[in-house]
Amino acid sequence: MSDTPQKKPRARKKAVSKNDKPAKAEQAPKTDGLDSTEAKKAAVLAAALSQAAFDGFNAKVLEAAGKEAGVWKAELAGLFPDGPLGLIEFYSRKVDTEMVERLAQMDLPARKIRARIQAAVLTRLAILKAHKEAARRAA
Repeated sequence: MSDTPQKKPRARKKAVSKNDKPAKAEQAPKTDGLDSTEAKKAAVLAAALSQAAFDGFNAKVLEAAGKEAGVWKAELAGLFPDGPLGLIEFYSRKVDTEMVERLAQMDLPARKIRARIQAAVLTRLAILKAHKEAARRAA
């Protein structure tokens, strides 16, 4: 062996093609009071819900939704490190948050426990109704 130091190979930059460029989202979801990360997640989710009804929540749907929402692949991996599972978890949290907000507007303490449970279940079903098939595939 020689005493001269070995040269380290340089990391190659990935060539960016036209297909890697994200498309602009057609319709931006509501982002009232959300930070940019949450807004991007919400945009990806909105784009994914229509596709997930047919294809389920998978890597292909997540990638297509990211492209439609204007999110780069690398950024998409940061938003959803667990891939499609992370998207499903985000969807579930969004539904939970909306359900809590709706239930807070009701006078639940004045109701009997059976009526409270009924209100909660019906509220959740009403929220999921808009994307019934996507919700079924997420389960």
